[in-house]
Amino acid sequence: MEHVCAKKGTAIYYIQQLLNIPWHYLTRCDMTCKVYENVKQAGFEKVAYDVFEADELIYPTPVVRFQSMLVKRHTTGVGIK
Repeated sequence: MEHVCAKKGTAIYYIQQLLNIPWHYLTRCDMTCKVYENVKQAGFEKVAYDVFEADELIYPTPVVRFQSMLVKRHTTGVGIK
């Protein structure tokens, strides 16, 4: 499971684009990542994945809640060579 970029055209997507450089510098994490596209292009014979919003996550503070909005879209999947 990995968090991935928000849907293009959404407010969260544009916030991710603006904050990605300082976010990456501080956390070594790329919030604009599209892992599922990289896996599809890696030459696997079969790729199965799901992209979903992790809405069920609960965060106790406003700061953590804001951070979670930026990275709540996730993907899971399998690539078979």
